[in-house]
Amino acid sequence: MSTGTFARLRTGAESRASGRDALANMLRHPLERRIYVGCVILNFVLLGLGILTVVITADVLEAHPGLGRLVGHLKYLVIAAMIGLPLAPLTRHLSLFTARGNAVRISGDQFPELHAIVAEHCRRLEMNERPELYVSVTADAMVSVYSAVGSPSCVLLSEEFFDPEWRKNLDAMSFAIGWGLGAIRLGHTRFLSDVLTAYIVHVPFLRNPVSLVRTYSRDRCAAFVAPEGVRGLVLQAAGKDVLAAMDPASFVEQAMQFDGLWAKLSQLRRPTPHVLVRIKRLYETGFFDLEHDRTRFAASRGTPIP
Repeated sequence: MSTGTFARLRTGAESRASGRDALANMLRHPLERRIYVGCVILNFVLLGLGILTVVITADVLEAHPGLGRLVGHLKYLVIAAMIGLPLAPLTRHLSLFTARGNAVRISGDQFPELHAIVAEHCRRLEMNERPELYVSVTADAMVSVYSAVGSPSCVLLSEEFFDPEWRKNLDAMSFAIGWGLGAIRLGHTRFLSDVLTAYIVHVPFLRNPVSLVRTYSRDRCAAFVAPEGVRGLVLQAAGKDVLAAMDPASFVEQAMQFDGLWAKLSQLRRPTPHVLVRIKRLYETGFFDLEHDRTRFAASRGTPIP
């Protein structure tokens, strides 16, 4: 896709997205809502099965010994739900303030370049409230997002983005910030969303589909506000030290060639997509412009365009 075509795609999308819902629908992965609804239904099925185990008598278990282990797992879910749901608001507040209490807040006086990026991204994503941005060495992931009722949401960046020449990675950091804001913009951090998937998130493999598709949706938000931010994903695969020495163009070509049965099967056991798959999806859907990136990467290294 040419740069002009890509620009028209993004400009047209913005003009069509006259309302907040229209913009969110454009950015959200087409399968996200269906998968989310399926997970919510399965969540209540697990709850129903868990409640059923409470009324199963010892005589039934004695007659069907093979049910013992399954009943044990379901009882665990019921107990976790009984304890976890009332404590969910407390847990969300504790997580939010733990993140704030061990991080450096980005502001107009501290890392003003990043503060300006947050402001612009929020404008582009039509967010009424601007979340707070922090950086911390204690971050659990490259980008973490925290929300709690009655308090501003928080996007936490890992210190992995920073070094003495961190400004050279502003494109990567712009993508990461957009990814975190996308989670908030699309409602992935809402309390109700947590409640409706409270049980399924404790079951390996069953929690993967909604996690995978939400990652794709957040990637689309990030690419929408940072269309030259592919290095943000490259950094997640290689780290900042390798990123400084590697050729992003070669990595992008590697991503475009990553396919096949085993690539797809290996994805099934992961809660998040392969980084190569995420990059490829963004180019295939037009959120990244492959020809434009090939041109600018070639220009940056001073070599002819292949």
